[in-house]
Amino acid sequence: MDNSENRLITTHNAGQLMYLRVERQTLRRLPKSKSILFTIKTYMTTIEDLCQDDPCMAKQLSGAVRNVPFEMIKYKV
Repeated sequence: MDNSENRLITTHNAGQLMYLRVERQTLRRLPKSKSILFTIKTYMTTIEDLCQDDPCMAKQLSGAVRNVPFEMIKYKV
């Protein structure tokens, strides 16, 4: 277990302790067999790394999180 998992998340350390995880899913038909190939690529980065080069990113991300429907929050928790 990573030491950071036991730390309380605050406004000062949230960027280092919280991550954004995104999946890219694709479907492709293989030319010879006509089979379908399903792939998943997962990207994960800290909020700090995501926002450090783009000052507008933190604002956009917080707006997106505020607009998540309650049903989705219940599902994710």
